[in-house]
Amino acid sequence: MRAARDVGTLLRERARRLSLRERADDTAGMEQAVIFSIGGQRFGLPLSEVVYAARLQHLTPIPRVVPHYLGLTWMGGYLVTVLDVAVLLGLRDGGMRDVTTCVIGSCGGRQLGFGAELVMGIEDVPGSQIAPLLAGDPREAGASRLAFLGDHRVLLLDLGRLLARLDASTSARV
Repeated sequence: MRAARDVGTLLRERARRLSLRERADDTAGMEQAVIFSIGGQRFGLPLSEVVYAARLQHLTPIPRVVPHYLGLTWMGGYLVTVLDVAVLLGLRDGGMRDVTTCVIGSCGGRQLGFGAELVMGIEDVPGSQIAPLLAGDPREAGASRLAFLGDHRVLLLDLGRLLARLDASTSARV
């Protein structure tokens, strides 16, 4: 009888240790991202790069610009260019959209606003749920990774890449 108890205790202790290790593995590489949607696509911006998010009160259109520029807004003490990142990455055509919110990211002292139809909130993204985009994927210009959160795919934005793409497209037009 004592041997059966010892085996049971041993198995329970082993299961507890394995459970702790699995939880530690899940939190290893955990990233936090602000998740938002526009044009039927979900995007994530690293929480460490987000400086502000709020409802858009005013959006001033910019005449004669490419379709991914939605306009300018004053928000959280910043005059910010607001983009439709889905159009910029070629995931949809420009056109009417119900942009109600702006998520402002900052990289290298520069701020950039992302128009959003809906901000889902801050999500913990396990490293095990993140995959690199395939080489040559056109979305690579603004992101390098894709996260799987439940039934949803979330394109994880790289603000540095997006700013570099915008700089390159601006200098090419001048």
